[in-house]
Amino acid sequence: MALPVEDERRVGEGSKYFLATVVDFKKRMVIFFDDGSESEVEVAALSEATRDDREAAKAVYGSTLSECKTLLANDPEEIISAAIAKVKAQMGGTLGDDGMISYTQAAGEEMMEGQLFLEALLQNFGAIAKQSPAIDWMRSHWQEVCAEHDMDSSGTISDAEAASIWAQMAMTISEFVAAKLDVLGAPARLYRGDLCLASQTKQPLSALPAGAGGDLGVWVSSLGSDPGPSLATYMSSTQVVFLDGDGKVENAVGIAPASAAAKEKAILRYTMAVAQLKAIARRPSKQLVREAIDKVRAAMGGTLGKDAAISYTQEAGDEAREGQLLCAALMENIGALKTHSRAAAAVAANWQVACAQADEDGSGTITPKEAVAIWDRILLETMRAMTSKLDKLGVYPLPLLLEKGDFCMVRCIPSEASVSDPQRLYLATYVDTTHAIFFDDGTDEVREVSSVGPATEADKDVYVVKYMKALDQCTQLAGYDEQGVVTMAIEDVKKECGGKLGPNGEIDYTESAGDEAKEGKLLVEALLSNLGALWDEAPSLRYMMSHWREVCKELDVDGSGTISEEEAVQIWDKVLSAFRMMVLRKLQLLGVVERMVARINNVVTGPLAA
Repeated sequence: MALPVEDERRVGEGSKYFLATVVDFKKRMVIFFDDGSESEVEVAALSEATRDDREAAKAVYGSTLSECKTLLANDPEEIISAAIAKVKAQMGGTLGDDGMISYTQAAGEEMMEGQLFLEALLQNFGAIAKQSPAIDWMRSHWQEVCAEHDMDSSGTISDAEAASIWAQMAMTISEFVAAKLDVLGAPARLYRGDLCLASQTKQPLSALPAGAGGDLGVWVSSLGSDPGPSLATYMSSTQVVFLDGDGKVENAVGIAPASAAAKEKAILRYTMAVAQLKAIARRPSKQLVREAIDKVRAAMGGTLGKDAAISYTQEAGDEAREGQLLCAALMENIGALKTHSRAAAAVAANWQVACAQADEDGSGTITPKEAVAIWDRILLETMRAMTSKLDKLGVYPLPLLLEKGDFCMVRCIPSEASVSDPQRLYLATYVDTTHAIFFDDGTDEVREVSSVGPATEADKDVYVVKYMKALDQCTQLAGYDEQGVVTMAIEDVKKECGGKLGPNGEIDYTESAGDEAKEGKLLVEALLSNLGALWDEAPSLRYMMSHWREVCKELDVDGSGTISEEEAVQIWDKVLSAFRMMVLRKLQLLGVVERMVARINNVVTGPLAA
């Protein structure tokens, strides 16, 4: 602390000491901390700066930095308009013929508008503006400042150029104040959204900040009643969102910047949580739902009411508890992780709403299929909570969620997206964060995608239904008269060829047959058309379509260069067999119960077994 010499003391300050840095103790030469020029001056006396002296300076500069942030957050147009109004008042109510701020000597007296405008802007910062050397330079070199921001070299300052001057001024002062705080040893500054360490208060927060919404309570840590500082997201000097909580804003004390060790510890913890959720997700959803329903049945005395389904409406009376018990039983699968997701916890807290949303037929009861939708929501929301925490910690979570070959939902890149539904999601197998293999693509081609996320049981069920219908279609086709199918295909070929099949009345396919060779291609196309659009997903069928001549030659038993009706039947059997194998493979990939596949397989065997 330094006492200015008598001649330098300001009126009313008497023997007041000021914070300073010593240059030469013997000569009593110092640089006053608040002196922006950083000039070395001789003082009357020196004394050691106490902790309170430094803390007082920290408080002043910390407050100033907060004011700077507030100013920067304000609408710059309002600040500039107020500054221009002050310039107009000093210039007699006008700003010259053009109505803009002039600053060049060519403008005559109007050039003072530039100087007055800078002074008007600086008044927003009060006395602190006089301490910054950079700001002092801007004040004394106002013409150079204006010229630097005069982008069109018009000799005047437009509103956009004035906003640029304001931004430079505000940032310059902010940097100056921040540097002062660094010298004083102030801790790293926290801004809204930064990671920090904080301790929980014992009292619940009475109200949320405007727009946050929801009821608040004290989050109970699984580590005990006093877990010490926890990782959190900084909201204000007294409020945080604890990373181990469910996203609520809470009162906190001891808020400080987060250490690297605390972040790494949290990353490990949430990585383990994601691994735990992945393990849970691998269990069949239907099995988890059956186990939950069994728990509900046991809790209800061994029955689920007359309808043997989960009731949840008030009209069901005491049976309405079944819905609540179901949601609670499903939540048990994620254990303590349920405290991390407000959305997942809302399923249990608002169980009637959750049940109503899953009740597709509006029956007032929940079927096992509808219960799967509730479980999918719980799992997905909990997974989202964990991944958002990892994302906050700077870890890209997708590679932790999915492994190569896992089912996922993807969105096409813009150039390949559907015109009618560009946001549509497709089932695929995961390759990496930007590539996948579409499930419906029989080529197994790795394609670029715009977004990737985990696939739920409900997502896969959509495709299960699709391929089960295809298998039913295959079963029906297998039951048709083969000769009849082939005869209809040959008739289609005849129509395409003008009503006849050449001199021999059979299907030609060799190159030597000239134009009649297309009959073989038309026959294969006609047979494949019986399978609908899904035939394109079978690589073997696509091969048959593109190599129709080889297919015909392979089944041309007598080597005549033509296909008889009997030989066409063999082509049809081959087509249908390949289609059946493709559909069964898709269902097996989707995890359809093996015994169910085996049973259906038996139905469609027989003439196709070979």
